[in-house]
Amino acid sequence: MPAMFDIGRQFKISMRVKDVSFDLTAPKTEDGYFAYNTVTLTCSPKQMYNRSQIPQIFK
Repeated sequence: MPAMFDIGRQFKISMRVKDVSFDLTAPKTEDGYFAYNTVTLTCSPKQMYNRSQIPQIFK
């Protein structure tokens, strides 16, 4: 599943979402919706960057 991430408001990078997890036992409202929850995304970039490129991105 492709997604765009805005990293530090410095650059946008296309990522692949590998896994999405959340707590099924989190509190719910009377309507059955989650009142709040913590969602964890496991992602990897579609394009790799060299270590030497990283400092130039965050100037």
